[in-house]
Amino acid sequence: MADIITIPTSLVSKVDLSRVLRELETLNESLSQADLRAHTVTHKPVSSQALADVAQAYNCQLQHTADRQSLLTQLQNLQKKAPLLHISFASDPQPAFMGKLVTWLRREIHPEILLHIGLQPSIAAGCIVRTTNKYFDFSLRKDLSQKREVLLEKMRSTQT
Repeated sequence: MADIITIPTSLVSKVDLSRVLRELETLNESLSQADLRAHTVTHKPVSSQALADVAQAYNCQLQHTADRQSLLTQLQNLQKKAPLLHISFASDPQPAFMGKLVTWLRREIHPEILLHIGLQPSIAAGCIVRTTNKYFDFSLRKDLSQKREVLLEKMRSTQT
Protein backbone atom coordinates (compact mmCIF):
# COMPACT_ATOMS: atom_id res chain seq x y z
CA MET A 1 0.00 0.00 0.00
CA ALA A 2 1.17 3.49 -0.81
CA ASP A 3 1.81 6.12 1.84
CA ILE A 4 -0.81 8.54 0.54
CA ILE A 5 -3.96 7.28 -1.13
CA THR A 6 -6.96 9.33 -2.06
CA ILE A 7 -9.58 8.15 0.39
CA PRO A 8 -13.16 7.73 -0.81
CA THR A 9 -15.63 10.60 -0.56
CA SER A 10 -17.77 8.53 1.81
CA LEU A 11 -15.12 9.33 4.45
CA VAL A 12 -15.58 13.05 5.06
CA SER A 13 -14.81 13.66 8.73
CA LYS A 14 -12.82 12.27 11.65
CA VAL A 15 -16.13 10.91 12.96
CA ASP A 16 -16.61 8.92 9.73
CA LEU A 17 -13.03 7.67 9.99
CA SER A 18 -13.51 6.66 13.64
CA ARG A 19 -16.69 4.80 12.72
CA VAL A 20 -14.92 2.85 9.96
CA LEU A 21 -11.97 2.14 12.25
CA ARG A 22 -14.29 0.82 14.96
CA GLU A 23 -16.09 -1.36 12.41
CA LEU A 24 -12.80 -2.69 11.05
CA GLU A 25 -11.54 -3.47 14.57
CA THR A 26 -14.77 -5.34 15.34
CA LEU A 27 -14.56 -7.26 12.06
CA ASN A 28 -10.89 -8.07 12.68
CA GLU A 29 -11.61 -9.27 16.22
CA SER A 30 -14.53 -11.41 15.05
CA LEU A 31 -12.55 -13.07 12.26
CA SER A 32 -9.49 -13.51 14.50
CA GLN A 33 -11.64 -15.22 17.15
CA ALA A 34 -13.10 -17.51 14.50
CA ASP A 35 -9.56 -18.40 13.35
CA LEU A 36 -8.44 -19.13 16.92
CA ARG A 37 -11.38 -21.40 17.52
CA ALA A 38 -10.75 -23.09 14.17
CA HIS A 39 -14.27 -22.24 13.10
CA THR A 40 -14.88 -21.69 9.49
CA VAL A 41 -16.88 -18.56 8.86
CA THR A 42 -20.03 -19.82 7.21
CA HIS A 43 -21.42 -16.38 6.50
CA LYS A 44 -19.48 -13.40 5.33
CA PRO A 45 -19.62 -10.62 7.94
CA VAL A 46 -21.63 -7.66 6.73
CA SER A 47 -19.68 -4.44 6.44
CA SER A 48 -20.86 -0.92 5.76
CA GLN A 49 -20.53 0.73 2.39
CA ALA A 50 -17.97 3.13 3.89
CA LEU A 51 -15.72 0.25 4.99
CA ALA A 52 -16.13 -1.44 1.61
CA ASP A 53 -15.19 1.83 -0.14
CA VAL A 54 -12.11 2.26 2.06
CA ALA A 55 -11.02 -1.35 1.51
CA GLN A 56 -11.39 -0.87 -2.24
CA ALA A 57 -9.46 2.43 -2.20
CA TYR A 58 -6.62 0.81 -0.28
CA ASN A 59 -6.81 -2.32 -2.48
CA CYS A 60 -7.41 -4.52 0.56
CA GLN A 61 -9.15 -7.89 0.89
CA LEU A 62 -10.95 -7.87 4.24
CA GLN A 63 -10.94 -11.69 4.39
CA HIS A 64 -7.14 -11.74 4.68
CA THR A 65 -5.67 -11.11 8.13
CA ALA A 66 -2.55 -9.36 6.82
CA ASP A 67 -4.62 -7.01 4.68
CA ARG A 68 -6.93 -6.16 7.59
CA GLN A 69 -3.96 -5.45 9.86
CA SER A 70 -2.32 -3.30 7.22
CA LEU A 71 -5.55 -1.37 6.61
CA LEU A 72 -6.03 -0.92 10.34
CA THR A 73 -2.53 0.53 10.64
CA GLN A 74 -3.07 2.81 7.62
CA LEU A 75 -6.35 4.14 9.02
CA GLN A 76 -4.89 4.70 12.49
CA ASN A 77 -2.03 6.67 10.91
CA LEU A 78 -4.54 8.60 8.83
CA GLN A 79 -6.50 9.47 11.96
CA LYS A 80 -3.34 10.87 13.59
CA LYS A 81 -1.85 12.81 10.68
CA ALA A 82 -4.65 13.77 8.29
CA PRO A 83 -5.03 17.51 7.77
CA LEU A 84 -8.28 18.84 9.24
CA LEU A 85 -10.30 21.67 7.77
CA HIS A 86 -13.20 23.25 9.69
CA ILE A 87 -15.95 24.65 7.46
CA SER A 88 -19.03 26.39 8.87
CA PHE A 89 -22.18 26.90 6.81
CA ALA A 90 -25.47 28.65 7.56
CA SER A 91 -27.37 25.37 7.13
CA ASP A 92 -26.61 21.71 6.51
CA PRO A 93 -24.97 21.31 3.09
CA GLN A 94 -26.50 18.87 0.64
CA PRO A 95 -24.73 15.49 0.27
CA ALA A 96 -24.13 16.08 -3.45
CA PHE A 97 -22.42 19.40 -2.68
CA MET A 98 -20.32 17.78 0.06
CA GLY A 99 -19.22 15.06 -2.33
CA LYS A 100 -18.07 17.66 -4.87
CA LEU A 101 -16.38 19.75 -2.19
CA VAL A 102 -14.50 16.77 -0.72
CA THR A 103 -13.45 15.60 -4.18
CA TRP A 104 -12.11 19.06 -5.06
CA LEU A 105 -10.31 19.51 -1.71
CA ARG A 106 -8.65 16.09 -1.98
CA ARG A 107 -7.59 16.75 -5.55
CA GLU A 108 -6.38 20.34 -5.06
CA ILE A 109 -5.31 20.60 -1.39
CA HIS A 110 -4.37 17.18 0.06
CA PRO A 111 -5.54 13.63 -0.81
CA GLU A 112 -6.12 12.74 2.86
CA ILE A 113 -7.87 15.91 4.06
CA LEU A 114 -10.73 15.46 6.50
CA LEU A 115 -13.47 18.00 7.16
CA HIS A 116 -15.26 19.16 10.27
CA ILE A 117 -18.57 20.65 9.21
CA GLY A 118 -20.24 23.14 11.51
CA LEU A 119 -23.38 25.24 11.46
CA GLN A 120 -23.38 28.97 12.05
CA PRO A 121 -26.75 30.50 11.07
CA SER A 122 -25.39 34.06 11.38
CA ILE A 123 -23.37 33.50 8.18
CA ALA A 124 -26.56 33.85 6.05
CA ALA A 125 -24.77 32.69 2.89
CA GLY A 126 -21.27 31.49 2.07
CA CYS A 127 -18.99 29.81 4.57
CA ILE A 128 -16.20 30.27 7.08
CA VAL A 129 -13.09 28.11 6.68
CA ARG A 130 -10.57 27.46 9.47
CA THR A 131 -7.36 25.50 9.59
CA THR A 132 -5.01 25.18 12.51
CA ASN A 133 -3.44 28.55 11.72
CA LYS A 134 -5.67 30.33 9.16
CA TYR A 135 -9.17 31.82 9.15
CA PHE A 136 -11.10 32.75 6.00
CA ASP A 137 -14.53 34.40 6.10
CA PHE A 138 -16.36 33.92 2.80
CA SER A 139 -19.75 34.88 4.20
CA LEU A 140 -22.21 37.26 2.59
CA ARG A 141 -22.37 39.20 5.86
CA LYS A 142 -18.65 40.02 5.73
CA ASP A 143 -18.80 40.85 2.04
CA LEU A 144 -21.70 43.24 2.57
CA SER A 145 -20.08 44.87 5.60
CA GLN A 146 -16.90 45.48 3.57
CA LYS A 147 -18.98 47.10 0.83
CA ARG A 148 -21.19 49.08 3.20
CA GLU A 149 -20.17 52.46 1.81
CA VAL A 150 -20.78 51.35 -1.78
CA LEU A 151 -24.23 50.02 -0.82
CA LEU A 152 -25.12 53.24 1.00
CA GLU A 153 -23.96 55.30 -1.96
CA LYS A 154 -26.09 53.24 -4.35
CA MET A 155 -29.10 53.56 -2.05
CA ARG A 156 -28.65 57.36 -1.88
CA SER A 157 -28.31 57.66 -5.64
CA THR A 158 -31.48 55.66 -6.30
CA GLN A 159 -33.52 57.79 -3.86
CA THR A 160 -32.78 61.03 -5.68
